[in-house]
Amino acid sequence: MAFNEGIVGSENVAGHVDGYGTNGNTGIRFFTMLGTENKPVSSTDFMALGDIDACYAQITAKNFTVSSDILDNPRNIATSGTNGEVGNIENINSILAMRNNVHMFREGAPEDFMKSIMTTLAIDSQQTIRLSSIHENMIKQVENQRLSESGVSLDEEVSNLVKHHQAYAAAAQMINTMAEVYDILINRVGL
Repeated sequence: MAFNEGIVGSENVAGHVDGYGTNGNTGIRFFTMLGTENKPVSSTDFMALGDIDACYAQITAKNFTVSSDILDNPRNIATSGTNGEVGNIENINSILAMRNNVHMFREGAPEDFMKSIMTTLAIDSQQTIRLSSIHENMIKQVENQRLSESGVSLDEEVSNLVKHHQAYAAAAQMINTMAEVYDILINRVGL
Protein backbone atom coordinates (compact mmCIF):
# COMPACT_ATOMS: atom_id res chain seq x y z
CA MET A 1 0.00 0.00 0.00
CA ALA A 2 2.82 2.40 0.86
CA PHE A 3 4.55 1.93 -2.49
CA ASN A 4 1.36 2.40 -4.51
CA GLU A 5 -0.45 5.06 -2.50
CA GLY A 6 2.37 6.78 -0.62
CA ILE A 7 0.56 6.31 2.70
CA VAL A 8 3.00 5.43 5.49
CA GLY A 9 1.23 5.36 8.84
CA SER A 10 -0.15 8.85 9.28
CA GLU A 11 2.27 10.35 6.72
CA ASN A 12 1.37 11.03 3.12
CA VAL A 13 4.33 10.93 0.75
CA ALA A 14 4.35 10.62 -3.01
CA GLY A 15 3.55 7.07 -4.08
CA HIS A 16 3.37 5.47 -7.49
CA VAL A 17 -0.17 6.78 -8.12
CA ASP A 18 1.03 10.35 -7.59
CA GLY A 19 3.65 10.23 -10.33
CA TYR A 20 3.53 10.35 -14.11
CA GLY A 21 4.74 7.78 -16.58
CA THR A 22 6.72 8.74 -19.66
CA ASN A 23 3.43 8.52 -21.59
CA GLY A 24 1.77 11.07 -19.26
CA ASN A 25 -0.50 8.56 -17.47
CA THR A 26 -0.99 8.98 -13.73
CA GLY A 27 -2.99 7.30 -10.96
CA ILE A 28 -1.72 3.83 -11.86
CA ARG A 29 -0.92 1.36 -9.12
CA PHE A 30 2.29 -0.59 -9.63
CA PHE A 31 1.19 -3.58 -7.55
CA THR A 32 -2.26 -5.20 -7.60
CA MET A 33 -3.41 -8.80 -7.36
CA LEU A 34 -4.29 -11.74 -9.56
CA GLY A 35 -7.86 -11.80 -10.73
CA THR A 36 -9.82 -14.32 -12.78
CA GLU A 37 -7.77 -17.00 -14.51
CA ASN A 38 -4.78 -15.89 -12.43
CA LYS A 39 -4.17 -12.84 -14.57
CA PRO A 40 -3.06 -9.52 -13.04
CA VAL A 41 -5.87 -6.98 -12.65
CA SER A 42 -5.52 -3.40 -13.84
CA SER A 43 -5.31 -0.48 -11.47
CA THR A 44 -8.87 0.57 -12.36
CA ASP A 45 -10.32 -2.90 -11.78
CA PHE A 46 -8.38 -3.18 -8.52
CA MET A 47 -9.84 0.05 -7.14
CA ALA A 48 -13.34 -1.02 -8.25
CA LEU A 49 -13.22 -3.71 -5.52
CA GLY A 50 -14.21 -1.20 -2.82
CA ASP A 51 -12.62 1.48 -0.69
CA ILE A 52 -8.84 1.62 -0.54
CA ASP A 53 -8.51 -0.44 2.66
CA ALA A 54 -10.86 -3.13 1.32
CA CYS A 55 -8.85 -3.36 -1.91
CA TYR A 56 -5.54 -3.89 -0.14
CA ALA A 57 -7.09 -6.28 2.39
CA GLN A 58 -7.70 -8.71 -0.49
CA ILE A 59 -4.01 -8.90 -1.45
CA THR A 60 -2.23 -11.96 -0.09
CA ALA A 61 1.20 -13.45 -0.67
CA LYS A 62 -0.45 -15.89 -3.07
CA ASN A 63 -2.18 -13.34 -5.32
CA PHE A 64 0.27 -10.40 -5.07
CA THR A 65 1.52 -9.28 -8.51
CA VAL A 66 2.52 -6.35 -10.71
CA SER A 67 -0.43 -4.50 -12.25
CA SER A 68 -1.49 -5.42 -15.77
CA ASP A 69 -1.14 -1.70 -16.62
CA ILE A 70 2.61 -1.91 -15.96
CA LEU A 71 3.06 -5.33 -17.55
CA ASP A 72 1.23 -4.27 -20.73
CA ASN A 73 3.01 -0.90 -21.01
CA PRO A 74 6.20 -0.22 -19.02
CA ARG A 75 5.85 3.48 -19.96
CA ASN A 76 3.15 3.59 -17.24
CA ILE A 77 5.86 3.34 -14.54
CA ALA A 78 5.48 6.64 -12.71
CA THR A 79 8.99 8.08 -12.49
CA SER A 80 8.26 11.78 -12.86
CA GLY A 81 6.72 14.09 -10.28
CA THR A 82 5.49 16.47 -13.01
CA ASN A 83 3.64 15.62 -16.21
CA GLY A 84 5.70 15.94 -19.37
CA GLU A 85 9.12 16.06 -17.70
CA VAL A 86 10.77 12.90 -18.96
CA GLY A 87 14.05 13.34 -17.02
CA ASN A 88 12.28 14.21 -13.78
CA ILE A 89 12.76 11.43 -11.20
CA GLU A 90 11.15 13.14 -8.20
CA ASN A 91 8.52 10.43 -7.80
CA ILE A 92 11.08 7.61 -7.95
CA ASN A 93 13.18 9.41 -5.32
CA SER A 94 10.10 9.78 -3.10
CA ILE A 95 9.36 6.05 -3.40
CA LEU A 96 13.01 5.15 -2.73
CA ALA A 97 12.96 7.32 0.42
CA MET A 98 10.33 4.95 1.85
CA ARG A 99 13.11 2.37 2.10
CA ASN A 100 14.44 4.16 5.18
CA ASN A 101 11.07 5.12 6.68
CA VAL A 102 10.90 3.53 10.13
CA HIS A 103 7.11 3.94 10.29
CA MET A 104 6.32 1.48 7.48
CA PHE A 105 6.37 -1.63 9.68
CA ARG A 106 6.17 -2.35 13.38
CA GLU A 107 9.74 -3.62 13.14
CA GLY A 108 10.90 -0.34 11.56
CA ALA A 109 12.09 0.27 8.03
CA PRO A 110 11.47 -2.30 5.26
CA GLU A 111 15.00 -3.66 5.63
CA ASP A 112 14.43 -4.12 9.37
CA PHE A 113 11.18 -5.94 8.58
CA MET A 114 12.97 -8.28 6.17
CA LYS A 115 15.75 -8.89 8.72
CA SER A 116 13.09 -9.71 11.30
CA ILE A 117 11.42 -12.21 8.94
CA MET A 118 14.74 -13.85 8.01
CA THR A 119 15.80 -14.10 11.65
CA THR A 120 12.47 -15.66 12.62
CA LEU A 121 12.72 -18.16 9.74
CA ALA A 122 16.29 -19.07 10.68
CA ILE A 123 15.40 -19.61 14.34
CA ASP A 124 12.30 -21.64 13.43
CA SER A 125 14.32 -23.73 10.97
CA GLN A 126 17.04 -24.39 13.53
CA GLN A 127 14.48 -25.32 16.17
CA THR A 128 12.72 -27.69 13.73
CA ILE A 129 16.01 -29.41 12.91
CA ARG A 130 16.79 -29.77 16.62
CA LEU A 131 13.32 -31.17 17.39
CA SER A 132 13.59 -33.60 14.48
CA SER A 133 16.93 -34.84 15.82
CA ILE A 134 15.46 -35.25 19.32
CA HIS A 135 12.51 -37.23 17.95
CA GLU A 136 14.81 -39.48 15.93
CA ASN A 137 16.87 -40.19 19.05
CA MET A 138 13.71 -40.96 21.03
CA ILE A 139 12.56 -43.38 18.33
CA LYS A 140 15.94 -45.11 18.40
CA GLN A 141 15.81 -45.40 22.20
CA VAL A 142 12.32 -46.88 22.12
CA GLU A 143 13.37 -49.32 19.38
CA ASN A 144 16.46 -50.37 21.36
CA GLN A 145 14.36 -50.81 24.52
CA ARG A 146 11.85 -52.91 22.60
CA LEU A 147 14.60 -55.09 21.14
CA SER A 148 16.22 -55.56 24.54
CA GLU A 149 12.92 -56.78 25.98
CA SER A 150 11.64 -58.92 23.15
CA GLY A 151 14.50 -59.11 20.73
CA VAL A 152 16.34 -62.24 19.67
CA SER A 153 20.04 -62.54 20.36
CA LEU A 154 21.58 -64.85 17.75
CA ASP A 155 24.47 -65.84 20.03
CA GLU A 156 22.10 -66.78 22.83
CA GLU A 157 19.84 -68.72 20.47
CA VAL A 158 22.78 -70.68 18.97
CA SER A 159 24.09 -71.58 22.43
CA ASN A 160 20.57 -72.73 23.46
CA LEU A 161 20.31 -74.76 20.26
CA VAL A 162 23.66 -76.52 20.96
CA LYS A 163 22.64 -77.16 24.60
CA HIS A 164 19.29 -78.69 23.58
CA HIS A 165 20.90 -80.73 20.82
CA GLN A 166 23.38 -82.17 23.34
CA ALA A 167 20.55 -82.91 25.81
CA TYR A 168 18.62 -84.68 23.01
CA ALA A 169 21.69 -86.69 22.03
CA ALA A 170 22.24 -87.66 25.69
CA ALA A 171 18.59 -88.72 26.05
CA ALA A 172 18.82 -90.75 22.85
CA GLN A 173 21.96 -92.43 24.13
CA MET A 174 20.19 -93.20 27.42
CA ILE A 175 17.26 -94.80 25.57
CA ASN A 176 19.66 -96.92 23.49
CA THR A 177 21.46 -98.00 26.64
CA MET A 178 18.17 -98.93 28.38
CA ALA A 179 17.05 -100.81 25.25
CA GLU A 180 20.22 -102.88 25.37
CA VAL A 181 19.79 -103.52 29.10
CA TYR A 182 16.20 -104.71 28.60
CA ASP A 183 17.22 -106.77 25.60
CA ILE A 184 19.87 -108.54 27.65
CA LEU A 185 17.57 -109.04 30.63
CA ILE A 186 14.65 -110.36 28.69
CA ASN A 187 16.29 -112.30 25.92
CA ARG A 188 19.35 -113.74 27.64
CA VAL A 189 18.04 -114.30 31.13
CA GLY A 190 15.05 -116.17 29.78
CA LEU A 191 17.20 -118.82 27.99
